[in-house]
Formats: sequence, structure tokens, C-alpha cells
Amino acid sequence: MKLFFAAILSIFIYNLNLISDDNVTPSDSVKTQRIPDSLLSLPLYNHGKFLSGKYNKFRNINKRDIQLINYTGLNDIISHFTPFYSQDMGSYSTYNSFFALGAPSRSISWGFNGRNINDIEIGSLNPEQFPTEFFENIEIFTGADAVVFGDNAASVFVNIQEIRYNSALPFTRIWFGNSGFGYLGADGIFSQNVMPNVNFTFGFRSYNSNGAFTNTWGDNWNARVILRWNPDNLTSISFTENFSNLGSGTSGGNNPEISNSVFDEIGAIPVFSGLNERLFRHDLSITATRNFDTNTTNTAVLNFYISSIRRDRSSGSDLNFGLSDTTSQVYKTTSNFFGTEGRYEIAPVDAISLRFGGSAEVDLIERTYYHDEFNGVSTAGFAHSTIIFSDDFDINGGVRFFSKFGNVGLAYGVKQNLNIAKNLKLTADLSYSDRLPYPVEGLSLKSEQHLALAGEMIYRLNEHAQLITGAYLRSIFSPIMAEFNPLTDDFNYINHFNGSSITRTGLYLDFSGDILKNLSMRLHGLLQYSIDDAGNQIYDLPIITTSGRLFYTYKPGKSMLRVGVETGLLTDFRGDYFYPVTRSFYPGNHDSGIMLTGITAFLEVKLGDAFVKVQYENILSQNYYYVAVNPMFTGNLRLTANWTFNED
Repeated sequence: MKLFFAAILSIFIYNLNLISDDNVTPSDSVKTQRIPDSLLSLPLYNHGKFLSGKYNKFRNINKRDIQLINYTGLNDIISHFTPFYSQDMGSYSTYNSFFALGAPSRSISWGFNGRNINDIEIGSLNPEQFPTEFFENIEIFTGADAVVFGDNAASVFVNIQEIRYNSALPFTRIWFGNSGFGYLGADGIFSQNVMPNVNFTFGFRSYNSNGAFTNTWGDNWNARVILRWNPDNLTSISFTENFSNLGSGTSGGNNPEISNSVFDEIGAIPVFSGLNERLFRHDLSITATRNFDTNTTNTAVLNFYISSIRRDRSSGSDLNFGLSDTTSQVYKTTSNFFGTEGRYEIAPVDAISLRFGGSAEVDLIERTYYHDEFNGVSTAGFAHSTIIFSDDFDINGGVRFFSKFGNVGLAYGVKQNLNIAKNLKLTADLSYSDRLPYPVEGLSLKSEQHLALAGEMIYRLNEHAQLITGAYLRSIFSPIMAEFNPLTDDFNYINHFNGSSITRTGLYLDFSGDILKNLSMRLHGLLQYSIDDAGNQIYDLPIITTSGRLFYTYKPGKSMLRVGVETGLLTDFRGDYFYPVTRSFYPGNHDSGIMLTGITAFLEVKLGDAFVKVQYENILSQNYYYVAVNPMFTGNLRLTANWTFNED
């Protein structure tokens, strides 16, 4: 591993001045000429992306794609663009994540500029803590790509690329949000090229919410900074700091055993009425990207990073953090990790591209009442390749070896892409991955083994209509499961164990397009079915989830107006309850019945560089949830707006 990083560093330094700027034409993805600006060298479009070359067989969300989405967190954004089952818990600061392609949220790996940003002791990231205005692109890898590129990933790898600005004049972007239940939020960005080849960007984010139910409050403060240097048109080096201060009421949902109704906003009694959490987290990164040619077929990336996490919990009267605990005690835990991560891509010939990468990370996790101490090194190395047989057919595959918290794992997969016609694309994907246990689960547990087969078809009916359908089959051997036990002696109240095998299968469909002039529709459907090794059905997810959106678009000049309605449905399911201390899901016994997600009316407007989104959510105040006994909001008005000043 040391030799690998030394090799990348040597290549990076040796090639730094091999290519003269006078003979360079920057990639069309950026701009093809120098600009009359204080920034003499252009920032690389691929700086911070996980993949720099021509490989694009993944979902990508650009910062401009979200302008007309009424979002408050990453869950809203990613749910809009993917077939994943949203595990939104109806609170602005709670762990709102996803159940993706038959695998739970702990199977998702999160990265920033390619480096790991998962909470290392828990094995996941709360998407609510990451600022929505801090990304240029979100790369979403699934299947074979995810298990090879992601850190201990079994289903999805999400890489967030740092925001990129280039402005000689002061640039400002403002985001504002306001909705029911006391939500008020704002985000601001300032950016300017402070000297030749150097850009400074600063941003902040803040929001507060009372929540709809007892102990579902949220309070978030975020500050971030980027200092980026472009010594030439083929090199970018940046320093980033992202600080999060996220507080939340961690109720665990409403208790169906002692509440008349879990949907009663006044009378419902939460599982944990006094359990609160506040996260203080620093993520510092230095990222260096070097393109050795102008078409990004030869690229090296190095990351050096440090993350510090402190978590404060007040126990209330629900949990005891120790024999001496009282209702006023605040239990503080810390974990820190630092390391380096590198990647190298090369295309020796047009038909073949190769990617190599690895990481070495020091993890320092103190002992707490819910997990053991760990001080050690986690490592990983991967190799991935693409073979292009023709413009319409290619095969991609790779392998990853990794160690984490004293355990070792293997992941590999292959993906085939076939264009049957200009408007019809097929993808087939086969992957195997070990998902190693995290400290909150117990490091003595066996790893989960995921074997997954997936396929997807993209059919473009015409210029304004597209149909995406997909299917997956996933077998999980020795799955790591949880059960709630308030009588345990170690004050954890949750037991993790390796259960019997689970098989999950699913189908999804997404249609978007014009049905009449200026009248558009989007339909989404997801079917999920799960059984245990004895063939018994598992009722932790609704078998059918659907949503529909119908809207009219009016475009006077460069402005745009959309007005429409949306609704959805979930079939009956028992669902898993959520234990917030370890972010674990354990079996519940509360039947939901068929639930409508209500009717939402919306208005989306673009006026110059300003975007305004207004929606009246759940007009009829339907009762529903995605995570058992964690109800979504009843009728409320949500307003979000963003506008920019002096953007290049």
C-alpha cells in the first residue's frame, strides 16, 4: 500500500511540468479558452470527482439539476433522481436515508472528493448533516461499481464532488427555506478569485425546526470553506473544511403500545421522550488532481484528510448510560480518523481504460457503553477496467480487497452495457461483496455476504419522454440484524447478531415526459418482496410504493413557470422500528395498512437567476410514514428559494 501511494505521488510530481500551458487546450467540459479573469488557469471539471475519464455508467446529479426541486436536505435530492426507497422519518434532522436495491442504509458508502466520510463507529452518514449547496456533482454508483469503488459498500456508493466557482467579481448565492412546524433555514455562499489562480469560497447553513411530534426538533449549523489553487490548466489543488453542528430530538418514533394513535400530533407518546443528540464534526481535506493529457484519459488524484467527531447525548428518562446516570447527564463520545486516498486512471488504448486506487486510514474510536474501543488501521485497494468492444457494447469490472476494524473483506463485480438502438440501452450487473461489521454492531460478528444481480433498461420514447425500468435480486448471507432488549445489563438496549439468510427482489419503473403540449407527467413505481431462508415473507417494507406528478409548464422568454400536483401510495407493511443511538432498525409489529401520501400542490418558478418553489404538502393531511411509527408531515406550506449574484 505504501508503494502504491509513493508511485502515485511520484507520477504526480514528475508530470507536473511535463506539458506546457502554451500547448494545452482545456477540455470542452470546462472551457476551451483562457478567460479575461483574475483566475489565469481554469479549475479542472473533474477535480473532486471519483472518476475522471470517459466512464459515465452511473447516475450523476449536477448542482444545476436541483434548481426547481423543493428540497431541504440530501434525502429530498437523491430520492428525486433514484429508484431507492426513501427512509424519510418526517423530521428535518433525523437520519433520513435510503433502502437501496434490496440493501439497508448501512450498506451505503459515502465519500467526499473520493475520501470516506461515513461516521466510522456507526457505519453510515446522516444525509441531513451535509450541506446541500456544497456539491458540484453527486456521483451515485450501484452494483459492481459501488462494491469496487465504495468503502465497505454492498449496494451504493455516493461520492460528493466539492463545489466549483470561478469569478473575478464577488459571487453570492442565497438559499432560503420556510415551512410548517417551525422550520426556518438559510444557506449563503460567497466566492471570489482572491489572486491569480486562487479561488476562495465560504459558505454557511443554518436551520431550526420544532418538529411535528414530541422530541422531533432539529437545529443545524454548518460552515465550510474551500481554498483552491490551479497552478496550470491541468492541475487543481484544494483545501476544504466542512464543520457541522447538528442537534436533534431522537424520539425513535411514536410508541404504538402506549399511544392512542401514532399519528396524533398532540397525544402521541414517543419511544424516547428525552433522548437528544448533538453532533460536532470537522472534515478537513486536501485534494490534488493532475490530468496528464487534455482529455482526462491519464489522471492521478491524491487525498489527505482528517475527521473529528464528537457526539453529545442527553439520556432523559429513557435510557441509562451507566449506573450513575441521571436524567440530566450528557454522555459524550469521540471518534477520529485520518488517512490518505489515491487513484490513478489511464487509457493505454482507446478501447481499454484502467483504474487503480487505494486508501490507508487510522481509526481512533474510544470505548463507549454501546461499542468497544478500536485503535488501528483500515486499508483498501481496488482495480477496475473497461473494455469497449464497439460504440454500442462494453464490459466493466473490478475487484476490491479491504480491511476494516481488524476484519478483512473482498468485493468484485462485472457490468455489461449494451445499446440495442439509439434510444434503447440495457445494463446487466453482477456483484459480490463482504459488508464488514461496524463497532456499534460488534466487531466479533461475521461479515454479511451480498450476492446481487441487477438489470436496467432506458428507453427514450422521444425528445421529451423517457422510460426507465429495472430489476434486482439480492441474497444476503449471515445478515447483521438487531433486536431491542431493554433488560440488557450493558445499557445498550439493542443486540446485534448474524441472522439467517434473506433474499430480496424488486422491480422499479420511472416514466417522465410530455403527454400533451406543455403538460408533463412523471410516474414512479417500486415493488419489493423479501423472504427468509425458510421461505417466509418479511414485512419490513411495503410491497408496492408508487408516486405520480402531473404539471403544466409555461415558458415566457428565459423565465419558466410550473404548476401541478403530486401524490403517492404505500401498501400495507409492518416495518422496522428505528433505534437512534446506533442507527439500527429492529423488527416492529405495527401494521400500517394501505397509506396514501396525500395530495401536494406545487408551483415552481424561474425568474432570471432566481428560483422560487412553493408547495402545499399533504393538503388533506393524510396519515402515512415510510419508516414504521415515524409519521410524515400533515398539511403544511413549504417555501424554498435560491438566487445568485454575479455568477460567471
